[in-house]
Amino acid sequence: MTFRVRNVPSWVNRKVNRKGVLRFSGNSTWKGQPVVARIKVSLSGKDDVTGVRFDRMMQASYDVRGTRGRNRFVWGPQAGAITKRVNTVVDFRNDEARDVLVFRNTTPKNPVVHMQRFRVRNFGSNDIIRLKNLGITVRQRDLRRMGDGRFMIPGVDPSKMVVMNILN
Repeated sequence: MTFRVRNVPSWVNRKVNRKGVLRFSGNSTWKGQPVVARIKVSLSGKDDVTGVRFDRMMQASYDVRGTRGRNRFVWGPQAGAITKRVNTVVDFRNDEARDVLVFRNTTPKNPVVHMQRFRVRNFGSNDIIRLKNLGITVRQRDLRRMGDGRFMIPGVDPSKMVVMNILN
């Protein structure tokens, strides 16, 4: 497999399941770990890997780059990014395939507390963002232009998640 992964803490397990999803999952000590890691994952078109799933881990940031094919990026019920300085970048790549980003953190008091500074790049007309924590599904037509050229998701604070550029 030719995917590239960098900066993964030792307490995080990673494996590729039979559906071709690269899964990162923290072990039993994940809650006591500092939130300083900046995980970088780059998928290659030569792989059978079609997606990335994060679960049981809070990190400072993620840098996830997909392939030119169909990709699925999932942040599970106990995963997220807690940061004030570094952006989490999800790059869908410039393609016609449907890419999906799912964020399903289930914090009861504030559902977006673990969704900080997410930036989505190359959002195409077939791509979808599903924020299960808020009950929102977003397509390109749902985005609203901000004054600085970025696009916001209705109902989501721009400091939590924005779309950097869209593809026609």
